[in-house]
Amino acid sequence: MIVRPVSIKDLDATERCANAASAGIINLPKQRDILEQHIRDSEKAFAKTVHAPGDEDYLFVLSAGPEIMGTSGIYANIGETHPFFVYHVESTEFASFLPNPSDLRLLTPMRYPADSSELCALYLLPQLRSGGYGKLLSLTRLLFMASFPERFADTTIANLRGWMDQQYSPFWEGLGKRLAPIEFDDIMNRRAVSEQFVSDILPRYPVYAALLPSDAQQAIGQPHVNAKPAMQILFQQGFTATKDIDPIDGGPILTAVTQQITTIAQSNTATVKDITKTLLSTERYIISNSRLDFRAHYGSLQFTKEDEVTISAETATALNVTLMDTIRYIRG
Repeated sequence: MIVRPVSIKDLDATERCANAASAGIINLPKQRDILEQHIRDSEKAFAKTVHAPGDEDYLFVLSAGPEIMGTSGIYANIGETHPFFVYHVESTEFASFLPNPSDLRLLTPMRYPADSSELCALYLLPQLRSGGYGKLLSLTRLLFMASFPERFADTTIANLRGWMDQQYSPFWEGLGKRLAPIEFDDIMNRRAVSEQFVSDILPRYPVYAALLPSDAQQAIGQPHVNAKPAMQILFQQGFTATKDIDPIDGGPILTAVTQQITTIAQSNTATVKDITKTLLSTERYIISNSRLDFRAHYGSLQFTKEDEVTISAETATALNVTLMDTIRYIRG
């Protein structure tokens, strides 16, 4: 299996993958026309000459032949071209005249500052959620960011899917739906078209979390059960939790300095000096080429010098590289 940029030829297979996902994955729309536009935007982003991050929307797929088994993505710069809204959660003292004043959480709606890249659209079919494929999908996009730093902002965030019970989102039911009586699936479909409308359904003033139903309070900043492995990977990559949450499902938002993300900071490059059909070492690496026509997969390396490697013929084919090409790698 390889990770590569999505192509419009993948529309049918990507649609099948998107329809297998449960509600709440913001950047993987189920509506075919919106998904098609998302794919075309990604194709333009990979083909574009970029000197600073702008409105580029990169979508990667995990492919096994013609089938798409998972997705991951990056927004180059949220805030301006991709408006992004959050609740900022702060604790505040309430009723200070009491012997034991309450320490209450206050949810303040706000527009997230510009100039951050966002990791998004991470989804893997359930039958592949072992064997490290989720890690492969998550980290290969970081290898792409390492190879093309000019395309991304100095800060990177990740908005993780919030806690849900089946199709029931306690945070949406307890807060958002009381202001905008729309079903959660409908709101996510609207959100797939544009994030801008979110500002129209947010309250104009801060909200005390204590006024929400107990299950909505408990959901604040809690990830969906299927998002916990991704959250753990991001923590291992140096991301930290913020005081911000998603305004629709209450999911956590993580942040990191882009060039300090572990995979970006610690990945290395090497020149392909030989390609062999013999079996290499069993140590596993995540390996990519260093081109906009990006390819990545799990493979093995044999080091002839610190910056020169032998790769297998399988890896050469998967990455579409030949002798003297540059690859990027990190232990997998």
